[in-house]
Amino acid sequence: MDTNHDGMLTPEEYIAGLKGAANLDHRFKNFDKNGDGTLRREEFVTPSEK
Repeated sequence: MDTNHDGMLTPEEYIAGLKGAANLDHRFKNFDKNGDGTLRREEFVTPSEK
C-alpha cells in the first residue's frame, strides 16, 4: 500500500490499496487519529499486531 515507502499512507495510497471496499474516505478519517492527513502504522494497527 505504501507506494512511496515513506512509512505513511496518504488517502490515495489507502484507497488504491483497498479499492472496492466500502466507505474508504470515512474509514481513513477514523484511522487518522492525529488528523494530519496521513496514516502511520500505530494509528491503525493494534499493539498485539505489531
